[in-house]
Amino acid sequence: MINIANAAATKYSIFNPVPKDKMRNMTTARPSKSDNSYTIDAGHVQIETSLYSFDKTKTTNSNKINQSILNNTAFRIGITQSVEAEIITTPIIWQKQKNHQNNSSTSNNSFGDTILRFKYNFIGNDSGNLSIAAIPFLKIPTNSNNLANNYNEGGVSVPIEFNLQNGYSLTYNPQALILKRSDNLQYKPVFVNILSIGKSFSHNLSGYVEYYHHPLPENNYDSQQTLDFGVVYALSENITIDGAMNFGISNESADLERVFGG
Repeated sequence: MINIANAAATKYSIFNPVPKDKMRNMTTARPSKSDNSYTIDAGHVQIETSLYSFDKTKTTNSNKINQSILNNTAFRIGITQSVEAEIITTPIIWQKQKNHQNNSSTSNNSFGDTILRFKYNFIGNDSGNLSIAAIPFLKIPTNSNNLANNYNEGGVSVPIEFNLQNGYSLTYNPQALILKRSDNLQYKPVFVNILSIGKSFSHNLSGYVEYYHHPLPENNYDSQQTLDFGVVYALSENITIDGAMNFGISNESADLERVFGG
């Protein structure tokens, strides 16, 4: 048996874009930490940006670190109806560190790292209650002023999404990363787990709550763990705005992160 809809979809590519009247509903991969399993339509571009992100952390030696990120932007392009390519850039990172013991402070700013990603959707891109994708990615160190390490890192993310009843959805997103340790500069595998529950309140408004667990590559360190809350509002078929509040629940996490974009 031949699925006529899927057979027709295979003719579309970056060189033969999907007509506007046949495009899928727009989905975004932000502001949650979990990835989205759906690809954008072939031959189309989608831009997602964090207009402003701010987090603050108080360390054990009485230092307080505030970090702001401006215009962290993902450029997504549909290659086929099941494959997309993505480049993520961070034009501005500003960080201020204050020592409350001697009341001194230092500040730094830098261009951030660049991330290249590809996404392949195995199932559920067009219909069904289950959607699975694989997203291999590579971080290229383009930062300066020591605001991040200067090594290539990468991994693969596998978002698994279940559409439930009454507008609810469940996403489990395991990630296998290869990261540089800061103590001896050796590469180490790290396994991240993200669990998210989403709810569609109306045609325009949706929200989610999410648990994020990211072990650090160094020995004898805690993991980064956060409890995140976010909302997405659709202004039109092609424009959304969103916001999130991420609360650190472990010693190695930022105490609070605020994100706004679309």
